[in-house]
Amino acid sequence: MFELTDAIAGRAGELDVPVFLALSADDQVIDSAAATRYFEGMPDRATRLRTRTMDRAGHVLPVDYGWRELAEKIARFAHAGE
Repeated sequence: MFELTDAIAGRAGELDVPVFLALSADDQVIDSAAATRYFEGMPDRATRLRTRTMDRAGHVLPVDYGWRELAEKIARFAHAGE
């Protein structure tokens, strides 16, 4: 994941894939506003970018509040592109 993050740094305008961005409303590790700004540079972001902010979750979204709902949303997003 870190290698991929480094590889796309500054290249949001080149992303030609759907992106699901899951954020914590109160993440103490990741700057959620900066992450959102970065992906706003994607082409066709209105149709290719989905964001979900988890209000009660912390940094480790897959094991925090709402993880099951988040996993279901990610699965639907992934299957929609098939």
